[in-house]
Amino acid sequence: MGAVLLSIAGLAVLAGLTKLVGSASHRISRKIGWANQVGFGEKIWLNRLLLPVPPGINYRLTTLYVVFWLGVLVAALGSLSAMPILSVTGLAVAYAAQLVWFGKLIELYRIMKDRNPLYRFWTAVPANDNLREVRTRRRRN
Repeated sequence: MGAVLLSIAGLAVLAGLTKLVGSASHRISRKIGWANQVGFGEKIWLNRLLLPVPPGINYRLTTLYVVFWLGVLVAALGSLSAMPILSVTGLAVAYAAQLVWFGKLIELYRIMKDRNPLYRFWTAVPANDNLREVRTRRRRN
């Protein structure tokens, strides 16, 4: 019963925050948040077969990826064998590797964002061509 009440309270807080902050579509800015940079960096890293990334950062990202999954495996084995210290240690390793991995993906995005036209246009803000047409009509009249 307590879990249900906490879930309802969490949903209410999330609904309240969206009303308070507003939706992202109403706020157009050229600044990219860290989460978007991580996502773009991951897309670039997954596209490394078509457009190679610098070997040093590729090696670090691959190593961190393996370390993350090893931490998850250790945590899963600890939970299956009912050993809390093993679970906590595995989760600590997995989360630490994930956070460092996020930083390296941001670094990769910042390095590679100008090396391909596709990467440059991910952050382009779409313009409404209809507004330009309306302005020219008003100037003619």
